[in-house]
Amino acid sequence: MYEGTWRITPCPHPEVTALAGELGLSETTASVLLRRGYSDPAQAKAFLASGIPEHDPFLLGDMEAACASIRAAIDAGKPIC
Repeated sequence: MYEGTWRITPCPHPEVTALAGELGLSETTASVLLRRGYSDPAQAKAFLASGIPEHDPFLLGDMEAACASIRAAIDAGKPIC
């Protein structure tokens, strides 16, 4: 497994606070949206309101096994990182 360093660019706190207040979100969620390029509240809201993907995620390799592992961890009360 690759072990690298995560580099997260700083996010302007006034913009985070404004977007969080406008959309009724946590500042953490607002900062993720801003880092992904959704600084406009209307665009961020449209992104969050998007529908279910038109592709079947279970066509990805080992998706059944991944879901089973996640469910087992939840049932066992284990943390998921």
